[in-house]
Amino acid sequence: QMAARDGFAESSPQDRERISRWALDFTTVKQAAEFFGRRHRRFRVLPDQAPASGQPASKLPPGVKRVHFIRHGQGHHNVWRHAEFSAGRAPRAKRGNVAEVPQELHDPHLTETGREEAIAAQVRAEKCAPELLVTSPMRRAAETLLLAFEGAVKRGVPIVAHELCREQFRGLDPSLYDGRKGRSALANEFPQIDFSRFVLPEPRVTAGGGAGTRSHPQHGGGGGGGGEIDDGGGGLSDDPLWWLGGSPLGRCEGGPN
Repeated sequence: QMAARDGFAESSPQDRERISRWALDFTTVKQAAEFFGRRHRRFRVLPDQAPASGQPASKLPPGVKRVHFIRHGQGHHNVWRHAEFSAGRAPRAKRGNVAEVPQELHDPHLTETGREEAIAAQVRAEKCAPELLVTSPMRRAAETLLLAFEGAVKRGVPIVAHELCREQFRGLDPSLYDGRKGRSALANEFPQIDFSRFVLPEPRVTAGGGAGTRSHPQHGGGGGGGGEIDDGGGGLSDDPLWWLGGSPLGRCEGGPN
């Protein structure tokens, strides 16, 4: 049986520092908003009794649901990032060097180790007795869910993908492995999962545009095609959030100027 792992401890020192800073910022803002009455408390942390110890879970108040979270298993991008850090390089897989990095970094699959990690979680996942399964639309998350909750999937528990469960973009140039495949491609690859309700569709194709070129009706104009975003035909522009990051619409409050 695979031993439990501490994903935070396994992260690079740079990632641990960044994650800690984000967690502190989020907690401070959330608590301040709750203190001043600008944000209602909508959740509280409950002991994870049933899956861990096999004891009956505490009874929930009426109208309350218990939510269990599971992180995706090891993806090919995790292996690549570790190798880059080990070689003394900062991992960089961006728009400007798409052709220089492995193409498997785009919406990467789980590695064999990642699949083993997801399978090892099946015993605890089964004890959760879920009524609904929700996943990020990223392939590594969908694959983890289908493996870890295999029993619930076979019983026909509904599964939905949700755009808000994916990574938050912290700038206008997200990493290649934080971009996903298009909604249609994902729906074909994972027919057990409903991508139709909470996952954004592909941006529309520009009339006369080449492969991988997308446009938005609200921006355009200047020389050189104005609002067109070209990913070199690699399919990155099928992800509307990745596409918006490279457009004038990606410049929003709180983002880079």
